[in-house]
Amino acid sequence: MRRGVILFFFVFFLGAAPLLAQLNFKVGYEMSYQDLAVTNQILQTYNEQKPWLDNTFDDIHFFQSLILGLRYKWEFVGLELTWQKGFNRKKAEGISPFDDANFKQVIGFNFDRYSLGYENYYQNLGIGASFDYNRYTAKSTINNDSKSRLFKDQNFSSIFHISYTFSNNSAIKFMIKPYVQIPWTKIKLDDLAEGLNQDRSQEDLTEHTMSYGLMLIFYQGN
Repeated sequence: MRRGVILFFFVFFLGAAPLLAQLNFKVGYEMSYQDLAVTNQILQTYNEQKPWLDNTFDDIHFFQSLILGLRYKWEFVGLELTWQKGFNRKKAEGISPFDDANFKQVIGFNFDRYSLGYENYYQNLGIGASFDYNRYTAKSTINNDSKSRLFKDQNFSSIFHISYTFSNNSAIKFMIKPYVQIPWTKIKLDDLAEGLNQDRSQEDLTEHTMSYGLMLIFYQGN
């Protein structure tokens, strides 16, 4: 799927080479919020199983993301190919009662998002949508040892956004994009629970929640 999308855009942009004045590179930052009820329930169960922890896992809601991509723009229409890398990190630590040694576990939650987007513009305003392929992972480190993967899954979603462009007549344009992301398929968290030593095989451990965010993007080009 991902290779097919990349190949499509390579052929598309190669064919558009004579019009490269309208090809924009983009880089940006995103902050998003998700109500990850099932993920947080798993983390809280972990905390309850280790009452000796001084610092427990907090709920996970916010992700920060790096944005890179291309936009092909002509007149009032834009077509975008975007990659995003999102991350959050949670830490639990205390004194283990089994050997009276310091204990620290860090879990890094990450996602990679590959998006094909379409946008319409009216002067500085825009409205658009995208189809997204998302890959999610969670990796754990205990006492600074090597990382081990707890969880890996994927799903499909769409983002619907509005936008406002500043410096519309300059070579570098700055755009803000508030958005809502709607998932089309679920994420299975059985491996996350199992990796944290929780026997919850009889439960429905799927996440299917909307997210909300704000993108801050710089475009280079006309």
